Amino acid sequence: MDFDGNSSLTDIDGSVTRSCREADKEEARMIIQPDREKRNANDIRYKNEARRIAVLNEIFGVVELSTEELRTMVWLAGWEDSTVENVVSAIRKAMASDVRRRELPLRP
Repeated sequence: MDFDGNSSLTDIDGSVTRSCREADKEEARMIIQPDREKRNANDIRYKNEARRIAVLNEIFGVVELSTEELRTMVWLAGWEDSTVENVVSAIRKAMASDVRRRELPLRP
């Protein structure tokens, strides 16, 4: 768990990534890990990238991302755990701040 009480990258297993691959692409454009054969990635790097993609999919859920945004998320997943955790933490904080802002009464 990270300092916000959220799942860290080390808590995620490959089952989430497998389910992402099986997701109906028409229903939601989830971040899908490209096939290993098409990329220059060893087994460990590919497995770690899969965990990071699963964490990003938790954040973005059913948000419709463009093709360019999906490519950027896959690129981000290629970085080390701490980089992805920091970006995810910042996104969670921004989301929480937006919720709190919307709960404030309207100004006259």
